[in-house]
Amino acid sequence: MNTRPTKTIHTNAVPLVFDGNLALCFLVEVVSATRDAIVKNIAPGAIYTFVFHQDAKGHPFIWPASCLNASPVDTTPGATTVQNFVGNADGNLQANLPATWREL
Repeated sequence: MNTRPTKTIHTNAVPLVFDGNLALCFLVEVVSATRDAIVKNIAPGAIYTFVFHQDAKGHPFIWPASCLNASPVDTTPGATTVQNFVGNADGNLQANLPATWREL
């Protein structure tokens, strides 16, 4: 049973941290450009989901180097991007499917 809740994060948080000890699913409100996100405490074999929702302006999000084969986050205002990863033994996240997008 998953005891880690979904965590909502705004990209203007400094530092922007995705902590695998706190959640398996991250709802990311993209309200500013982000280039320095950190991923930590990744469990090998765990599935992690990131749901990005752009605000009315749309902003770039650059995946951390520890997120392998990630698809670009759609920068269209109001767009939603979903990306799934599997945690690997060295603490990285490996994308297991291409991301999906939905534009409003």
